[in-house]
Amino acid sequence: LIDEGRLGHIFHYRANFLQDWTISAEVPQGGMATWRLDVKAAGSGVTGDLLAHCIDTAMWHNGQIESVCAMTETFIKERMHAETGKVEPVGIDDACTFLCRFENGSLGNFESTRYARGHKALYTFEINGEHASIKWDLHDLHRLDYFEYDRPGADAGTFEKTESIVRGWR
Repeated sequence: LIDEGRLGHIFHYRANFLQDWTISAEVPQGGMATWRLDVKAAGSGVTGDLLAHCIDTAMWHNGQIESVCAMTETFIKERMHAETGKVEPVGIDDACTFLCRFENGSLGNFESTRYARGHKALYTFEINGEHASIKWDLHDLHRLDYFEYDRPGADAGTFEKTESIVRGWR
C-alpha cells in the first residue's frame, strides 16, 4: 500500500510496545527468567528490547529517521539480583518515549514501557497519509485496518478490515 502510493505523502508514524510485567519491585533482575532486567545480559532496557522492533518496522515502512528527541526512565532504581542474591542498581531503562522526524518530512511518535498496567504485549503502529491511513495491532496479527479518505461510500473516520490487503501479511 505504501509502495503503491495509496497513502500518499506520509504525515505521521505512531508506534508503541507496552507491557506490564516488571511493575512490582519484587521482580528480580538477572538469571534465566529476568535477564532482560540485567544490563550485563541485556545491554539495554525497553529501548533495545521492545522499541527496536517499532523502529525497525517504522524504517521499513517510512524510511530513515533524521532527528530524535527522547526521554528514558528507570522507575525502580534497585532490584534483587537473582544470581548474586544482593540488591543492586538497575542499569536498564524501564520506559522510553521519543519524537522524531523522518527524512520524508513526516513526524514520528514512539513509546515503549514495561509499566503499562493491563498490557502484556501491546505492539501497534499507525501511519497517517494524505490519502489514507493504516493501523496494525499485534493482538490481531492478520488484520490491517485501512481507511481511504476519498473512496466513494467510505464512512469518514472508520477503519475497516479488508481481506485483500491483509493476505500479504499471512
